[in-house]
Amino acid sequence: MPVLDVVIIAAGFMLRLLAGTLGIGIAPSNWLIACGFLLTLFLGFGKRRAEIARLAEDAGRHRAVLQDYSVGFLDKAIMLCAAGMTVAYAAYTLSADTAQLHGTGKLVLTLPWVLLGTSRYLYRLKRRGGGGDPAEEVLRDPVLAASVAGWVGTVLWLIG
Repeated sequence: MPVLDVVIIAAGFMLRLLAGTLGIGIAPSNWLIACGFLLTLFLGFGKRRAEIARLAEDAGRHRAVLQDYSVGFLDKAIMLCAAGMTVAYAAYTLSADTAQLHGTGKLVLTLPWVLLGTSRYLYRLKRRGGGGDPAEEVLRDPVLAASVAGWVGTVLWLIG
């Protein structure tokens, strides 16, 4: 079933995320759940779009649900999730609770890295035929890799 398949994939990733928080003994915040779910939906819809672009007429034979998607619908779903994820992340970085938890009110300085990474992934998805495997995209694309490294470095600098 279209959409439901991506929601189920995202739910599976969220279970892993929740298991990880349980494993390290921290309570998952609502921000983590919101940002994580929107990110996994974003990547899931991106994967479906990449499959359709790569497989063309054979897409439905490869994965039956692909015949029920259109590129136009997937583009809208991807943009909705990207916008929601970015807004949720921005709100998280500006939250007083976040500043208190991490000892800094400057985590908003990480937002440009999130915007760069999101935009670059969208570029690779729509203009370069990528997007099917986000981990591979990070390894192959220096701008995407720099956005991840920049985000990690900025977070460590701010909370370290």
